[in-house]
Amino acid sequence: MKGLGNLAAKYNLPVQSHLDENVDEITRVKKIHPSHSDYTSVYDAYGLLTNRSIMAHVVYPTEDERQLIKRRGAGVSHCPNSNFNLRSGVAKVRQMLNEGLKLSLGTDASAGYATSILNAIRTGYFAAISRSIEHPTEKYLKLAEMFYIATLGGADVLGMKDIIGNFVIGKQFDGLIIDPLSNNSPIDLFDHDDITSIFEKFINNGDDRNIVQVYVDGKFIHGSYMNHS
Repeated sequence: MKGLGNLAAKYNLPVQSHLDENVDEITRVKKIHPSHSDYTSVYDAYGLLTNRSIMAHVVYPTEDERQLIKRRGAGVSHCPNSNFNLRSGVAKVRQMLNEGLKLSLGTDASAGYATSILNAIRTGYFAAISRSIEHPTEKYLKLAEMFYIATLGGADVLGMKDIIGNFVIGKQFDGLIIDPLSNNSPIDLFDHDDITSIFEKFINNGDDRNIVQVYVDGKFIHGSYMNHS
């Protein structure tokens, strides 16, 4: 780990690993590194907790750990699908968001069952709801907040929020053109639907049939033009 930390510092490399994913893992880390106060401190001691670090899961961080992550500028990748699938637990996403940690969404597809960011948004939304049921003081996240974590939050964790993540003028244009009325669309629209409800219906029910155009860095990559005639 010391060697990895030295390499990361020498070449200003990004670091990605898991942190506080499940109780057994935390116990094992304490056994292997008894001189350190917690799991996060182990990474920090070896130079692996920096503003270029992305820590997946972070289901059971202590207050000290959360504050250390924030001080170092490291990011958290919330992987709700994996956490549910492995019965690891439900991360305190609202708490981390309120405390100002850099937060993104991940899929951890080796433990989860989908690489889709839409799936991650949906699962993350219900993970937050499930925590709010058991812990009423933790207000669940709105769908728009989960969308932020999946987009600009992800860009922030990657150290790229000034380049990508939203449609601010001057940023790289990465976008999907969504047609809620595409052929065989799984979305039902009604006269009373506005832009907010249409957005929520796509996030909750939409799929690749609604993605009619894909742009990366301003370039048309895939798709066709919308035609309802």
